[in-house]
Amino acid sequence: MKTLITNIGQLVTPQSRESGGIGHEANLTILKDSSLLIQNGRIASIGAIRTERADETLDAEGKVVLPGLVDPGCHFRTYFGTSLPDATRQELLLRALDCATQSGLTTVGVKCRESSSVFDELSLLKHAGRGSVPRIVASLLCSPDRKDEKAAESHLSSMIGRAIPTVRTRRLAQFCDVVLGDAGCSIAEGRAILRAARGAGLQLKVSADGGGVDEALRLAAELDVTSVDFCATPAAPSIERLQSVDVVPVVLPARPFVDGSPQPDIRPMLEHGLSVALGTDQGHSTPSVSSIWMLIALALTQLRMTLDEALTACTYSSARALGLGSEIGTLEIGKKADLMILDIDDHRRLLDELGRNPVRVTMVDGRVVHEL
Repeated sequence: MKTLITNIGQLVTPQSRESGGIGHEANLTILKDSSLLIQNGRIASIGAIRTERADETLDAEGKVVLPGLVDPGCHFRTYFGTSLPDATRQELLLRALDCATQSGLTTVGVKCRESSSVFDELSLLKHAGRGSVPRIVASLLCSPDRKDEKAAESHLSSMIGRAIPTVRTRRLAQFCDVVLGDAGCSIAEGRAILRAARGAGLQLKVSADGGGVDEALRLAAELDVTSVDFCATPAAPSIERLQSVDVVPVVLPARPFVDGSPQPDIRPMLEHGLSVALGTDQGHSTPSVSSIWMLIALALTQLRMTLDEALTACTYSSARALGLGSEIGTLEIGKKADLMILDIDDHRRLLDELGRNPVRVTMVDGRVVHEL
């Protein structure tokens, strides 16, 4: 099956490392008056392409085409209420995923906290992820209750002795995510859990709570985890440590926006060449921010990111934070055809309409999953 997108006013994409990009410092590549050919769900060609080569044609009408957006940090707890029937929970989750595709999201990372219902939650995600969009990358989240030390010790034993082996056997998640800091695990506990998860074949993530960002970054560098989620300003030694390893920092600007805490200063990370991703943190608390376009607005106004940096953070860098940087996040030959067509003819117009959803068409694996 070949699909040709014609009459693209601007094809806007970050450059991946494989193609010579260097994180945030690589300017967005902009191709004008271009076409894009998709074959079997992947990008086959970009540029001047003959119409007769395609089975179907989609006219972009001179508008902007961007890679699909990626949110590496959701919780979705609202849709896992144990008092709800399974069918209702499934319907609510699918409705949330449908709203995500309408905003241009093509991949979401969803965290499920280890609890008595975690296997049901992960099973629901696994079932929802079969053939639905956006694609789901699930994480088993470890965050013990520090108010009860005995319960915290039991939680640690449960993670290593029960939760991780069950997730491995039933293939319920791709990642294990450990929360460090004031309300999370100690460094020693986090190290033990992550090593057990790696032994079980899971990929690793770390999240920082409160003042634990530098501890989290230190452990992340030590174990070479995929990403670290946080919403505080890291110290200079932590930034230098991250430069030597392939760990993606995921900043959560919506959390300070909701609770009034100071926004982190991420300029030092960007200036050191780190590839910074952005996550909505939806569902971590109530209220929370679900709009990826609101997240981009916060990045521009509160984190002092440029438009190039913000778009790269929500596409390629976030794809890398989910271990998918070689497959999605940029528009390059050979990659999955995850993309969106906007209702604007110049991507810089996004600066004049902060927070508005400009998506006309969303495609995942070369298939139209949303169209106005």
